[in-house]
Amino acid sequence: MPTQAGQPRATSPSVERRADPRVTFPVLVLYRRDPAQPFVSAYGEDLSISGIRIEGHEVRAGDLIDLQLIERDGRRPLELLGQVTRVLEGEFAVRFVEMDDRQRAWLERVVEERADREDPPPTEDLLSVGFDEM
Repeated sequence: MPTQAGQPRATSPSVERRADPRVTFPVLVLYRRDPAQPFVSAYGEDLSISGIRIEGHEVRAGDLIDLQLIERDGRRPLELLGQVTRVLEGEFAVRFVEMDDRQRAWLERVVEERADREDPPPTEDLLSVGFDEM
């Protein structure tokens, strides 16, 4: 596999390989490893059409998790299935799996809109979305 000058060759899952551009998009994320358990709320950002970075814990690399991404306006959340690809202290990375056309279109819209903006929305606005509003 060719590499760019000065870039290491990707030889293991721990080497970062991003095919899709990422944007800063603070979003409320609900996730759970077990469908029988309640969702855990967390804060996510660094969104792409293929994944997201989430501030959270209690997951392991390889876990499949149910996700709900909730925009600031509190409209219907985007529900996705994701696989944990990397776990660091206090955060983890997720790759989206099994997306349908509607889910992909939502992600493409958000990434495109955010790529055109310079400043992310304030975190306080994001966290003010109440669960009873959904």
